[in-house]
Amino acid sequence: MRSKILQLSDKASSFLSSGNKAEAGSIYKIIKQLERNLYHAFSTTLLHTCETLLKIYLELQDWWTALTYCRLTIPVYERVYPPFHPMIGLQFYTCGKLECLGP
Repeated sequence: MRSKILQLSDKASSFLSSGNKAEAGSIYKIIKQLERNLYHAFSTTLLHTCETLLKIYLELQDWWTALTYCRLTIPVYERVYPPFHPMIGLQFYTCGKLECLGP
């Protein structure tokens, strides 16, 4: 399974570098599903994939999808960082901003 994830990750990276963000997002969604079967919910590997999806959908201006991935990162940030770490506040701010931008 890890080799499949690496293969898909290379493919997604090539789509990102060529500017095809929508296709890269689709592949990263598949990677996220595979990683959910392989890693625990608070895995930093899974966090990195969600952050990548968040960035992709921010660039595509798909606010609601970006909000979904932003919300998925918060429990991991709360577990990894101390209670009042700025990164946690930044994630909450990003979620709030995305909620304002939605339909």
